[in-house]
Amino acid sequence: MAAGLVVGIHPAWALTQRATAAKALYIQPLGPEVQMAETDVAMVVLALREFYAEKSAAGIDDYSRRALARVWKAERFSWWMTSMMHRFPGTDEFSSRIQRAELAYLIDSDAAKTSLSENYVGLPY
Repeated sequence: MAAGLVVGIHPAWALTQRATAAKALYIQPLGPEVQMAETDVAMVVLALREFYAEKSAAGIDDYSRRALARVWKAERFSWWMTSMMHRFPGTDEFSSRIQRAELAYLIDSDAAKTSLSENYVGLPY
């Protein structure tokens, strides 16, 4: 039996509850929420397929760890974009110059643009 599952509780319901709990831990203001939700569904489908086809609860047991790792990567990206694109009250000159340098780097660097693109559309699961 999968760790953390109660006897008589359907694995799909338990995974849905885990996904909901994981989502409640973050707020992503940039817009890729739909992609995150689609990836959550894909991860649940893979875990359920493994559970029913292979009689293995490994995917269900590992779902929270994998989902939260993706969520924190998305949080990091959200924080990075927000800190680069918004001006905040009380920001000193050094921080303003760092912000402009970060934006200039993004504009001038193919590697930075690639990283932005990968993170914006969603990292692989």
